[in-house]
Amino acid sequence: MRLARRYASAVGVILSHLGTNLSAQAPPYYDSLLQQVRVAARSVPGNLPLSVGYLAFAEAQARLSDLISTPDTAPITVVFAVFQIRFRHRWMIVDAGFDRETWTQFFRDSSATYWQDRYDKVQLALRGAELIVLTHEHWDHAAGVERGAYLNQVAPRTLVTQAQLNSMLEPPASPYVRLPADSIPRYQSIEFERLHAIAPGVVLISAPGHSPGSQMVFVRLASGREVILVGDLVWNMAGLERNLQRSEAASRDLKEDREAVQRQIDWIRRITADQRIVAIPCHDKRWLESLTTMGLITDGLDLVTR
Repeated sequence: MRLARRYASAVGVILSHLGTNLSAQAPPYYDSLLQQVRVAARSVPGNLPLSVGYLAFAEAQARLSDLISTPDTAPITVVFAVFQIRFRHRWMIVDAGFDRETWTQFFRDSSATYWQDRYDKVQLALRGAELIVLTHEHWDHAAGVERGAYLNQVAPRTLVTQAQLNSMLEPPASPYVRLPADSIPRYQSIEFERLHAIAPGVVLISAPGHSPGSQMVFVRLASGREVILVGDLVWNMAGLERNLQRSEAASRDLKEDREAVQRQIDWIRRITADQRIVAIPCHDKRWLESLTTMGLITDGLDLVTR
C-alpha cells in the first residue's frame, strides 16, 4: 500500500503526459503504444526492479488442442503460478493463486498435482508484498486473496480495477470466485483508460477480452531487460507463436471478446518480434522453465527483506 501511495502523484503526471483518453485512439493496440508504456515506466522515480521470479504451486496434464484451436494433441503440462517483481528492499506480487478448497471446487481432474507447501509460500509472499496486482479476476489468479490465510493484511495491498471488482461481485461466467459485497472496502480500487504506472519500471496495460478486467504487466528491469506478463491472453506460448486463440467453444464458455483478444495477440507478436521484450503467459511450464534456463526469470520467490 505504501508503494501505491508513494507513486500516486507521479502516476498523475504520467497520465497527463500520455493523455487521459488513450483508448479513444484507433486501433486500441497501435504501434506507438509500446513507446508510451516505456515513457510511463521511466517517469516513475526510483530504482528499477532487479528480477522477475515465479513459483508454480499446481500443475495438470492437458493436450495442446485443449489450449489453442488446433488438431494437435501433443501432451502439455499446464502450471499455475504467481509472479514476483523483486526490488532491492521490497517486492510486488502478480496474481494470487488459490487454496486447495478452491482447486477442488473448480478443477477435478485426477491428473492434477497441488503442492500445499508451495501455496503456503505464496501466502507468505502476499503477506510481505508492498503491492499485489491481478492479471485478471478468474479463480485461479484471484482466489488467493479473498480466500487466503491473511485476508486482512493482503486485501488492503491488492490493487484491483473497477472491472475486476464488478466481475467478482457479479460473475459473468463460471470461472470466478464471487466476492462478498462487504469485502470491497478492504481493497484498493483504481480506474484507468489504457496505462497505469504503479512503480519504477512497472506499468499496467488494460487488456479486456479474456475477462472484463484483464490487464498485462510490463516490467523494465535494472539490467535493461523488458518482460510483459500477459496473463491468460494465451494459455500456452504456441498461441503467440502460431497466432492461434483458444477454441471458439472455450471462448464461449469464458464469454471472451475474441476480436479484442486477437488485437492483443497481434500487438504482442509485433512488439516481441525482435526478442527485446519477452512475453510471459502464466500457464506454460515449458516456456517458464526455458526462460529460467536462459536467466531471464528466476524459479522461486525471494522473501528475504534486505
